[in-house]
Amino acid sequence: MKKSLILFFVLTCLTSVVYCGEMEDIAGQVQDATSLMGSKAKQDSMIAGFEPGALIAGIAFATFGLYAFGRGKKRQNMPLMLIGIALLVFPYFVRETVWTIVIGGLLCVGFYFKRN
Repeated sequence: MKKSLILFFVLTCLTSVVYCGEMEDIAGQVQDATSLMGSKAKQDSMIAGFEPGALIAGIAFATFGLYAFGRGKKRQNMPLMLIGIALLVFPYFVRETVWTIVIGGLLCVGFYFKRN
């Protein structure tokens, strides 16, 4: 179970980084095409101010946060509940992929050490 969770989060982080890089390339190509056609439309690779990779990683960390909160509530372990709440909430405030992965990873490490 532990190995599968770790593998899931590593793959999610890698996927979000790759996806974010591809979206920037596509947005650059669209911006070049619109400038050649004379359009003044601004193309942006961000969705509501968030990078697409940050959205994917945020969903993964929030899902794990829901699990951490439930486990903390079941065992009446306040640090686990707080880590779960932090994992659920922080993706709303972090807009960059790298920082989302760093903060979520640190919170998951905190969960690992506080789980017992």
